[in-house]
Amino acid sequence: MLRAVRSVPGTLLVAVACVASCNDPRPPPLQEAPDGTDGSGGIDWNPTPCVGPPPPDGANYCGDEVVRVFTEKPVVYFVLDASGSMGDKFEDTGRSKLLSAKFAIRDLLLAIGHRISYGAAVFPDDKSGEACALGRQVFPATEGDSLFCQSGDTGPVLRRLLDSISLRQAEGGTPIAETLARLSPTLSALGTRVSVVLITDGAPNCNLGVSCSPEACIANLEQHLLGEWVCGRDLDCCDPDQVKNATLNCIDSKQTSSVISDLADDGIRTFVVGMPGSEPFVTVLDALAEAGQTAREGQDTKYYSVRDGADLSNSLFSIGDEVSLTCQLELAKAPPNPELVNLYFDSDLVERDEENGWSYSGNSRIELHGRSCDVLKSGAVTEVQVVAGCPTLIK
Repeated sequence: MLRAVRSVPGTLLVAVACVASCNDPRPPPLQEAPDGTDGSGGIDWNPTPCVGPPPPDGANYCGDEVVRVFTEKPVVYFVLDASGSMGDKFEDTGRSKLLSAKFAIRDLLLAIGHRISYGAAVFPDDKSGEACALGRQVFPATEGDSLFCQSGDTGPVLRRLLDSISLRQAEGGTPIAETLARLSPTLSALGTRVSVVLITDGAPNCNLGVSCSPEACIANLEQHLLGEWVCGRDLDCCDPDQVKNATLNCIDSKQTSSVISDLADDGIRTFVVGMPGSEPFVTVLDALAEAGQTAREGQDTKYYSVRDGADLSNSLFSIGDEVSLTCQLELAKAPPNPELVNLYFDSDLVERDEENGWSYSGNSRIELHGRSCDVLKSGAVTEVQVVAGCPTLIK
């Protein structure tokens, strides 16, 4: 009798059953018992929302050994700019850029939150009262709500994330380098499939140790007002002889690129999303995307440059598609006979087919192709099962 296989939080379950003997692929996990019941022995198979699918305890399997293999869910960690300029309006939404970012994150996670874990940090820290206070984590990386919560409404995990950033006001500077440096230990502890999504409408600054020419001064480029003077026209607002703490206005590209590059060396890629207002800093944000190993080829910008709310949502969905579930399944060991293997998405048999099904890629790896890959990445599959011992169904 096959032992029960239960889903474990943070994983997509892959069950490998090594079968002693059987003539046909195994039945789906839940079968009707001869007495007309579901064979569950009285167990409630109607779980409450967010509990997830029932384990396949009630099935009559033809095997006697189960080897469980887990594929780690990816982590998407949002680092959100809440500097003063993020309070400016998006032309197409009527909302601030900060609020538009929150809605775009919500829409993305409603679609893919059940197949990833996610967390968030916001900079600068509004609790300190300092314009250049380092950003802080506002929501720890948490496995997203179950697929059973995704009925067009937010589940409890997503609600907590949105609540953690919903009261934040746009104010202060853009301390990206120091914020990411502070978050590095937290990010490194999250596993091997971690991606940072940096959403900003400007260039990094707030580093007193950086000096710059007038051409690399954010206040000059954006022509900020300093009393009756216009930065970049009437005075150099990054000249410490003219303005107190002036170097805080210098573009901090070198240190920011270094921190992002260090994260990439640890396997943590950084996707850069530039909101409206970031146009003067294309070169800087391109460099950050290069450092984060996410530079886009064949595009006008290497980072994700967005013009409006729809563009922002499309960019986040593109990133979500790239970082979500993989179509390569690693097995704990090679099946004894590669000709006696079948693959199931939940209770649905997937044919072995190199166009739209699956194939072997090495002794202990299965590669999904075409429609099968698309189905897995859509998030509609809650359990993948690889069953050894029964004749393979080949298209």
